[in-house]
Amino acid sequence: MTIRVPRRSRYRDTIALAGWLFADLLLGLAMLFFVFNTVGVRPTPTPGPTPTPYPTYTPGPTPTPYPTYTPGPTPTPYPTYTPWPTPRPLPTYTPLPRTGLDPRSSTITLVADADALLAPGGPEKARALEQLRAQLRERIALIGLRKAGIVLTFGVSPDPLEGNRIAREVNRVLLETFPEIFEAAILRDYHTIDPNRANRGNVELEIYFLLETPR
Repeated sequence: MTIRVPRRSRYRDTIALAGWLFADLLLGLAMLFFVFNTVGVRPTPTPGPTPTPYPTYTPGPTPTPYPTYTPGPTPTPYPTYTPWPTPRPLPTYTPLPRTGLDPRSSTITLVADADALLAPGGPEKARALEQLRAQLRERIALIGLRKAGIVLTFGVSPDPLEGNRIAREVNRVLLETFPEIFEAAILRDYHTIDPNRANRGNVELEIYFLLETPR
């Protein structure tokens, strides 16, 4: 089957093609114009900022050299050992003498004539005192010549006052006869009441001597 196109239609197609061709040429010319205007003129370059030069190298401080080694002082040698001196021997112990009062008493009994002993004076009293001294020497010689500390003297009599007077008189004779024994002693006058007049004038001495001998 053959399709036939009328002539009028073919004429219209030719005019349309010519119009499109003209339009394409104008577009090509416009593109060339823009290309030549863009590439032809080179813009003047604007100088950039001046680069900062690198700083000049400054050498650092010279390092301090290490100090020279100085040897320390020579150590002091330990002192030579010196042995201790030989210790002195301890002194020999010497016991000290015992001091104080001997708790054991010595008793002496004397016989005296009370009337003659208490008389104010005369040959009878002198005789009575001599007899009393003789008894004291005999008794003291038996117990030893030690210093007395306390002497308790008891005069025997029915009357206590007379007994004290007899004891006081005997103590006086003690001091006169043996001052080296009784001068520092404590002498006390006492009495012993005895109704038997045959014992009147007797005297009892209770003597406490001082301790003067080593233990």
